Amino acid sequence: MATKKSKIKSDTKKTETGLLVVEPVVKRKNLLKSFRMVGVVAFVTVASISAFLTYKTASPLLKNRQIGVVASQVKLDPYQLVAHVKNRLAYVIIDTRDKQSYAKGHIRGAILSEQYKVTRGQKVLIYGHTQFDAEPGKLAQQLATKEVDVQVLAVGWNEFRHFSNLWVPEKSWNDFNISDFVEESL
Repeated sequence: MATKKSKIKSDTKKTETGLLVVEPVVKRKNLLKSFRMVGVVAFVTVASISAFLTYKTASPLLKNRQIGVVASQVKLDPYQLVAHVKNRLAYVIIDTRDKQSYAKGHIRGAILSEQYKVTRGQKVLIYGHTQFDAEPGKLAQQLATKEVDVQVLAVGWNEFRHFSNLWVPEKSWNDFNISDFVEESL
């Protein structure tokens, strides 16, 4: 009777007790590919679930706005803010920075967050020091629960004032003057 040869490579070793042990030899390269594939599948699954839950748990007031929902917040393009300021639209602009920073300079028409009185249904735009500042997001979430139509500026004061070339379209650079949209003390 002929014995079937296994296609799996194996390594025979002798243990201390004299027993022969047959262990399959797994190519390291294939094992690493398998681990990478499992990691990629796990990452994609977690990212998909996270995005779904973020969208599902977002306040109805925050869904379907200009840029979209980002961590349950609506981010407003600063160039759109410029249009709002130019046209004097009914937006309350809230600065979440401290009094000293506000006194040095702020977006024209902005008020400090401590001066704001909540009015249901009011349109509010919030900004902080930089785009990475956590305070505007926290305040936005609080106001959204009180049925305020709230948005967070996609950039902070620093980027708005000092790096407008990053968010103003290049074709508008010659016509755009940031001084028209900020109030600063000298």
